[in-house]
Amino acid sequence: MHHRKSQTQTVAAAKAGISERTARRIDQQLHQPQKRERNWRTRKDPLAEVWDSIVLPLLESSPDLTPVGIFDHLCEYHTDQFDPRARRTLERRIGRWRQLHGPAQPVMFVQTHEPGELGIADFTWVKEPVTIAGEGLRRCRFRGSPRVHRSKTHRYQSRAG
Repeated sequence: MHHRKSQTQTVAAAKAGISERTARRIDQQLHQPQKRERNWRTRKDPLAEVWDSIVLPLLESSPDLTPVGIFDHLCEYHTDQFDPRARRTLERRIGRWRQLHGPAQPVMFVQTHEPGELGIADFTWVKEPVTIAGEGLRRCRFRGSPRVHRSKTHRYQSRAG
């Protein structure tokens, strides 16, 4: 409320389009509740009966099982212990368990190299003549990719003795 600096609270609230009571709460910093992390459960754990006895052994024996497959297994064989409305809770819990205790995920960094953007070459000047199939090689030519502009192509000659 920048109007509050030069006006009374009543006028500043009217200009801001809020009630006088809300303006008073803002001035006293009571308008927004403090966000604190909750460390208690708000309801009974729906997976308490099946997690340790059924789900964990399934995850440890077959790490490639999907949460939907485990959900189907629980719905088919353990309907007395498992509530089907807890499907999303089961998926979240399995995902969290896999992050902490599951197998390591393969990491792959995709690299794409477009022809002509990057070329790395290493030329070594040899004192002795280079021979291929018994014949001396007098000239070595290096040219970039056909997509490279003509001004970027270079020619190198070896120092064959």
